[in-house]
Amino acid sequence: MSNRLKKLRKEKGLTQADLAKVLNTNQSQYGKYENGKTNLTVENAKILANYFGVTLPYLLGLDDNSGTDGSKKMTPFQSLVRDRGISLKEISEATGIGYSTVGNYNQGSRIPNARNEQLLSEYFGVSIPYLLGYEENSMANKPNATILIELVKELSFISEKKSKLLQEYIELDKKERDIIKQIKEIVR
Repeated sequence: MSNRLKKLRKEKGLTQADLAKVLNTNQSQYGKYENGKTNLTVENAKILANYFGVTLPYLLGLDDNSGTDGSKKMTPFQSLVRDRGISLKEISEATGIGYSTVGNYNQGSRIPNARNEQLLSEYFGVSIPYLLGYEENSMANKPNATILIELVKELSFISEKKSKLLQEYIELDKKERDIIKQIKEIVR
Protein backbone atom coordinates (compact mmCIF):
# COMPACT_ATOMS: atom_id res chain seq x y z
CA MET A 1 0.00 0.00 0.00
CA SER A 2 2.80 2.43 0.86
CA ASN A 3 4.04 2.33 -2.74
CA ARG A 4 0.51 3.00 -4.00
CA LEU A 5 0.17 6.09 -1.80
CA LYS A 6 3.48 7.44 -3.00
CA LYS A 7 2.72 6.54 -6.62
CA LEU A 8 -0.71 8.20 -6.53
CA ARG A 9 0.66 11.28 -4.76
CA LYS A 10 3.46 11.71 -7.30
CA GLU A 11 1.06 11.17 -10.23
CA LYS A 12 -1.02 14.09 -8.93
CA GLY A 13 2.09 16.20 -8.30
CA LEU A 14 1.29 16.57 -4.60
CA THR A 15 3.47 16.75 -1.52
CA GLN A 16 3.07 14.77 1.68
CA ALA A 17 2.00 18.01 3.34
CA ASP A 18 -0.80 18.43 0.77
CA LEU A 19 -2.22 15.01 1.55
CA ALA A 20 -1.74 15.49 5.29
CA LYS A 21 -4.14 18.43 5.00
CA VAL A 22 -6.67 16.25 3.18
CA LEU A 23 -6.58 13.83 6.13
CA ASN A 24 -6.47 16.61 8.71
CA THR A 25 -3.17 15.34 10.10
CA ASN A 26 0.48 16.40 9.96
CA GLN A 27 3.10 15.62 7.35
CA SER A 28 5.03 13.35 9.71
CA GLN A 29 1.99 11.15 10.31
CA TYR A 30 1.17 11.00 6.60
CA GLY A 31 4.80 10.05 5.91
CA LYS A 32 4.36 7.08 8.25
CA TYR A 33 1.34 5.96 6.22
CA GLU A 34 3.27 6.27 2.99
CA ASN A 35 6.31 4.41 4.37
CA GLY A 36 4.14 1.65 5.82
CA LYS A 37 5.17 2.36 9.42
CA THR A 38 1.55 3.05 10.41
CA ASN A 39 -1.63 1.62 8.93
CA LEU A 40 -4.35 3.91 7.67
CA THR A 41 -7.66 3.87 9.47
CA VAL A 42 -10.55 2.67 7.33
CA GLU A 43 -11.95 6.21 7.33
CA ASN A 44 -8.65 7.75 6.13
CA ALA A 45 -8.27 5.02 3.51
CA LYS A 46 -11.77 5.82 2.20
CA ILE A 47 -10.96 9.54 2.12
CA LEU A 48 -7.78 8.93 0.11
CA ALA A 49 -9.46 6.44 -2.24
CA ASN A 50 -12.18 9.00 -2.99
CA TYR A 51 -9.61 11.79 -3.30
CA PHE A 52 -7.52 9.84 -5.83
CA GLY A 53 -10.58 8.37 -7.59
CA VAL A 54 -9.54 4.76 -7.02
CA THR A 55 -11.17 1.83 -5.27
CA LEU A 56 -10.38 1.07 -1.65
CA PRO A 57 -8.96 -2.39 -2.50
CA TYR A 58 -6.65 -0.77 -5.07
CA LEU A 59 -5.44 1.84 -2.60
CA LEU A 60 -4.76 -0.88 -0.01
CA GLY A 61 -2.88 -3.03 -2.52
CA LEU A 62 -5.53 -5.75 -2.59
CA ASP A 63 -6.49 -5.24 -6.23
CA ASP A 64 -4.55 -4.15 -9.30
CA ASN A 65 -7.66 -2.66 -10.92
CA SER A 66 -7.85 1.00 -9.89
CA GLY A 67 -11.17 1.67 -11.61
CA THR A 68 -14.26 2.75 -9.74
CA ASP A 69 -16.60 1.75 -12.53
CA GLY A 70 -18.59 -0.49 -10.23
CA SER A 71 -17.10 -3.73 -11.51
CA LYS A 72 -16.15 -5.44 -8.32
CA LYS A 73 -14.05 -8.56 -8.09
CA MET A 74 -14.84 -10.90 -5.22
CA THR A 75 -12.26 -10.79 -2.41
CA PRO A 76 -10.62 -14.03 -1.23
CA PHE A 77 -12.56 -13.67 2.04
CA GLN A 78 -15.85 -13.45 0.15
CA SER A 79 -14.88 -16.45 -1.99
CA LEU A 80 -14.00 -18.52 1.07
CA VAL A 81 -17.33 -17.68 2.72
CA ARG A 82 -19.27 -18.49 -0.44
CA ASP A 83 -17.36 -21.67 -1.32
CA ARG A 84 -17.61 -23.09 2.20
CA GLY A 85 -21.28 -22.22 2.51
CA ILE A 86 -20.81 -20.82 6.00
CA SER A 87 -22.43 -17.84 7.62
CA LEU A 88 -20.67 -14.78 8.96
CA LYS A 89 -22.18 -15.65 12.34
CA GLU A 90 -20.46 -19.06 12.26
CA ILE A 91 -17.14 -17.40 11.44
CA SER A 92 -17.63 -14.88 14.24
CA GLU A 93 -18.47 -17.55 16.81
CA ALA A 94 -15.64 -19.88 15.76
CA THR A 95 -12.94 -17.20 15.71
CA GLY A 96 -14.11 -14.85 18.45
CA ILE A 97 -14.04 -11.93 16.01
CA GLY A 98 -17.02 -9.61 16.36
CA TYR A 99 -19.89 -10.24 13.95
CA SER A 100 -19.89 -6.65 12.64
CA THR A 101 -16.12 -6.84 12.08
CA VAL A 102 -16.51 -10.06 10.09
CA GLY A 103 -19.28 -8.33 8.14
CA ASN A 104 -16.94 -5.44 7.33
CA TYR A 105 -14.31 -7.91 6.07
CA ASN A 106 -16.94 -9.56 3.90
CA GLN A 107 -18.02 -6.21 2.44
CA GLY A 108 -14.41 -5.29 1.75
CA SER A 109 -14.73 -2.09 3.79
CA ARG A 110 -12.13 -3.22 6.31
CA ILE A 111 -9.04 -5.43 6.28
CA PRO A 112 -8.12 -7.71 9.19
CA ASN A 113 -5.56 -6.61 11.77
CA ALA A 114 -2.61 -8.93 12.48
CA ARG A 115 -4.45 -10.91 15.19
CA ASN A 116 -7.55 -11.42 13.07
CA GLU A 117 -5.48 -12.26 9.98
CA GLN A 118 -3.98 -15.14 11.94
CA LEU A 119 -7.34 -16.30 13.34
CA LEU A 120 -9.01 -16.23 9.93
CA SER A 121 -6.04 -17.86 8.22
CA GLU A 122 -6.20 -20.74 10.70
CA TYR A 123 -10.00 -20.93 10.54
CA PHE A 124 -10.09 -21.19 6.75
CA GLY A 125 -6.83 -23.12 6.52
CA VAL A 126 -5.26 -20.69 4.06
CA SER A 127 -2.15 -18.56 4.09
CA ILE A 128 -2.37 -14.95 5.26
CA PRO A 129 -1.13 -13.62 1.89
CA TYR A 130 -3.92 -15.57 0.17
CA LEU A 131 -6.51 -14.29 2.64
CA LEU A 132 -5.41 -10.71 1.92
CA GLY A 133 -5.34 -11.24 -1.84
CA TYR A 134 -1.56 -11.13 -2.27
CA GLU A 135 -1.27 -14.64 -3.74
CA GLU A 136 -3.58 -16.89 -5.70
CA ASN A 137 -2.60 -20.26 -4.25
CA SER A 138 -4.23 -20.69 -0.85
CA MET A 139 -1.73 -23.37 0.16
CA ALA A 140 1.46 -21.60 -0.91
CA ASN A 141 4.19 -21.51 1.73
CA LYS A 142 2.12 -23.51 4.20
CA PRO A 143 3.68 -26.18 6.39
CA ASN A 144 2.34 -29.74 6.08
CA ALA A 145 0.66 -29.51 9.50
CA THR A 146 -1.35 -26.54 8.28
CA ILE A 147 -2.37 -28.43 5.16
CA LEU A 148 -3.51 -31.32 7.36
CA ILE A 149 -5.54 -28.89 9.45
CA GLU A 150 -7.14 -27.67 6.22
CA LEU A 151 -8.05 -31.24 5.30
CA VAL A 152 -9.54 -31.86 8.74
CA LYS A 153 -11.59 -28.69 8.41
CA GLU A 154 -12.81 -29.81 5.00
CA LEU A 155 -13.80 -33.14 6.50
CA SER A 156 -15.73 -31.35 9.22
CA PHE A 157 -18.15 -30.17 6.56
CA ILE A 158 -19.20 -33.76 5.88
CA SER A 159 -22.73 -34.36 7.00
CA GLU A 160 -23.27 -35.93 10.41
CA LYS A 161 -24.56 -39.15 8.85
CA LYS A 162 -21.46 -39.58 6.72
CA SER A 163 -19.35 -38.85 9.77
CA LYS A 164 -21.12 -41.60 11.75
CA LEU A 165 -20.62 -44.05 8.90
CA LEU A 166 -16.94 -43.18 8.82
CA GLN A 167 -16.67 -43.76 12.58
CA GLU A 168 -18.42 -47.13 12.26
CA TYR A 169 -16.04 -48.11 9.48
CA ILE A 170 -13.03 -47.19 11.61
CA GLU A 171 -14.40 -49.21 14.54
CA LEU A 172 -15.08 -52.23 12.31
CA ASP A 173 -11.61 -51.95 10.84
CA LYS A 174 -10.13 -51.94 14.34
CA LYS A 175 -12.23 -54.97 15.35
CA GLU A 176 -11.15 -56.79 12.21
CA ARG A 177 -7.49 -56.14 13.02
CA ASP A 178 -8.03 -57.39 16.58
CA ILE A 179 -9.70 -60.58 15.29
CA ILE A 180 -6.87 -61.19 12.82
CA LYS A 181 -4.37 -60.67 15.63
CA GLN A 182 -6.22 -63.19 17.84
CA ILE A 183 -6.37 -65.73 15.02
CA LYS A 184 -2.62 -65.37 14.45
CA GLU A 185 -2.00 -65.97 18.17
CA ILE A 186 -4.20 -69.10 18.17
CA VAL A 187 -2.48 -70.47 15.07
CA ARG A 188 0.97 -70.13 16.65
